[in-house]
Amino acid sequence: MAECECHFLNWSDGPLALKYIETGEICPLKDGVSCQDKVILGFITKSQYNQICEYIPRKYGTKLPSTFVVSPASPSYK
Repeated sequence: MAECECHFLNWSDGPLALKYIETGEICPLKDGVSCQDKVILGFITKSQYNQICEYIPRKYGTKLPSTFVVSPASPSYK
């Protein structure tokens, strides 16, 4: 089963500006690092996402920064 790799990313600038913590470089969708990107790319299912991801917005115990805001237009809002 896939693992949550969201901890490799800097979430402070929001979901459209994710950067690798180690290098500061932008993390493109095609890299499939964030769990949401893995769902979009078909690497995992939405059900697997809900089971493994530690960075789900509004989920109890999420590791997202408290300043992280999800727009109602974002796919992760649903």
